[in-house]
Amino acid sequence: MKRKIEKAIFLDIDGVLSTGWGQNKRRSKWFDENGYPFDPHCVKVLNRILKVSGAEIILSSDWRFNYSDLEKLNQLFKFNNVSKSPIDTTILKYLGREEEVETYVRENEIKDFVILDDISLTCFPSNFVWVNPGTGLTKEYILPILDVLNVKNDKSEKLLHKEHKEITNISKFLSLVLRHKPEEIGISLDKNGWTSTNTLLRKCSERGINLDFEKLLMIVEKNDKKRFAFSSSFAKIRAVQGHSVKVALDIPPSVPPELLFHGTSSDFLQSIKKEGLLKGQRTHVHLSPNYETALQVSKRRKNSIILAIKSGEMQRQGFTFYHTSNNVWLVENVPSQFINFASYN
Repeated sequence: MKRKIEKAIFLDIDGVLSTGWGQNKRRSKWFDENGYPFDPHCVKVLNRILKVSGAEIILSSDWRFNYSDLEKLNQLFKFNNVSKSPIDTTILKYLGREEEVETYVRENEIKDFVILDDISLTCFPSNFVWVNPGTGLTKEYILPILDVLNVKNDKSEKLLHKEHKEITNISKFLSLVLRHKPEEIGISLDKNGWTSTNTLLRKCSERGINLDFEKLLMIVEKNDKKRFAFSSSFAKIRAVQGHSVKVALDIPPSVPPELLFHGTSSDFLQSIKKEGLLKGQRTHVHLSPNYETALQVSKRRKNSIILAIKSGEMQRQGFTFYHTSNNVWLVENVPSQFINFASYN
């Protein structure tokens, strides 16, 4: 029978709700006979998502093979204090998990849906949210999940606003301590701007800042300007550029395009015409790869204007440029003769 579902969560259990916590926490004889209990912290997050979104649960986990009986499945979720039980599982013809989800979506009418799993599923990439199996479902996943589910109501808007404000404030604080004042929380930066991830998290906690690794990972990955970067092992973190403390970012010189752009305020125009663009307290002048990006940068200032920089000509005359991983171009300074003041005002 074809189902009509407004919003659905295709739910994996292992790595999403069932973590290492449950393997050492048997709460009753029922669990001894029926499997590990869910991590209550993950359940709390799922219940929050269910309450705000009104979504239904469809079980896509391997647990579907042991709980094809919906009544027994309802017992499992009830004993684990999940506010809703699954309305169905993706068991159709014992296909693989990805094929079963794809078939279920194709054969039913589902307006909005999200797939939560700790293994990568490629059938619906825009509807997929990967969950770190080491932590399971944490509150850092709430916003991405609600976004995929296209949830727009007062509750979600308040939640989104609260979460966004918190993330923005933390991001600003990270910019402060990783670019300008590491001593503010008692961390140190090495010569290339790196600091220990664990030390940063510990010092933030001592300061009363609600930041764990999962939230830090989300800030690094989701930051619109890609201001921060982890080392390959995630053991260290640094700001990508914008430092006022002296660091060597170990970025090799690059050949810039013929034109780069700089967003500023017309209030500074006379001094720029006289002295050019100076790095001020930063280690370099920051330039944008295109007009649109420079325009976004300039909106932080009143009376914004965009200047075109003859970067190709500068490089041919001996100026050294660096290109960061977040697509910002750096140069020591820009003399006024290399600035086009007329075309982009």
